[in-house]
This record gives sequence, C-alpha cells and structure tokens, in this order.
Amino acid sequence: MKISPLTDVMAGSISGSLSVVASINTSNPITYQWYENTIDSASGGTVINGESSASFDIQTDIIAGTYYYYCVLSSTGATDVTTTVATVNVS
Repeated sequence: MKISPLTDVMAGSISGSLSVVASINTSNPITYQWYENTIDSASGGTVINGESSASFDIQTDIIAGTYYYYCVLSSTGATDVTTTVATVNVS
C-alpha cells in the first residue's frame, strides 16, 4: 500500500498532506495510525499523536530536513497493513 506523496516543500510554508486509500470486505472500520521515523523504514517509528485518519497534514512549523512517514492500517479480524515510506524533503 502506498501513500500519496508530498516530497518537496518549503519550511514555514507547508500546506500539504499525505494520504492513503484503503477498503476492506467487512463492516468493521479501518483504523489508521501515522508514524514519523528518522530513517527510511516502515518500522520503529514514533507515533504521531492525534493522527488517526486516512490523511495526515504536515506541520506548518516544520524545520528544514528530511522526514519519513508511514501509516499502519488495522481492522478487527484483518491483518494489519503498513504502507510504504513517504519521504518529505523540507528546504
């Protein structure tokens, strides 16, 4: 599963977001949890508190650097799915 990418942005002027689209063949809802990582990996990241929907708005006060984001999708009775990593370069 891939995240719709937002790859290059300017520090202090961010108005973009990352999003993921998923569907499941049950009536159980899908739960989303976004993570930020210091490396290009979809494991071992830090939970982004409050970011539990299919889209994630990048912070407007982010400083220059490279950021790595991924999302874990879960639903009762289904296997968790982890997206690929989205790399965001802030200059």
